[in-house]
Amino acid sequence: MNKLTTIYFDLFGVLLGADKSTIIQYISERTNNQYEIVDNVFSEQFNKFEKREINFDQFFQNLQYGLVNGELLSVIEFKSTWMQQELSELPTVNYLLKLKEKYSINLISNISNSYLKVLQNKFDFFNVFEFCITSELANASKPSKDIFHYALKKTGTLPEEALFIDDQKQNVNSAESIGMKGLQYISYHQFKKYIETYV
Repeated sequence: MNKLTTIYFDLFGVLLGADKSTIIQYISERTNNQYEIVDNVFSEQFNKFEKREINFDQFFQNLQYGLVNGELLSVIEFKSTWMQQELSELPTVNYLLKLKEKYSINLISNISNSYLKVLQNKFDFFNVFEFCITSELANASKPSKDIFHYALKKTGTLPEEALFIDDQKQNVNSAESIGMKGLQYISYHQFKKYIETYV
């Protein structure tokens, strides 16, 4: 049985999270819809946007169509509020240094290289990673198997020696389909319970 040597982390939803309450509150006030209603519509569309099923403009249009008084939303105001969302570290970050003592710790993300640089200047935990693999570098995006093949080659790891952690099920499935271990991140409690066996 092959021993685990390498762990790959997804970025958004696992290590970094945005406080979406600000933008949901803005939409709620602007359209005169209850916060909970906006939250449901927003979350459903945001999920599609995150999976790259829709682009940003379609995301905005779907919000407009999906809400009563949606036409009251201005794309300029929406973008401005969107850009002000605060990104913050999720508690999973606290495990990175501990895991680095035993494993090669790496990042696999669909972000651009330029956005990666912005985040690297803002958050210290990026220093823990041996490699930061972006879709731009790999010339492939999750859930494509190509990005995982690229990551394994980059770190010199066999699939059965690797663990991939992501909050999106289809990405985890793709990694598992080439022989990697996978964990779909659902909550910190679930992650903590799982990762304790490797620390």
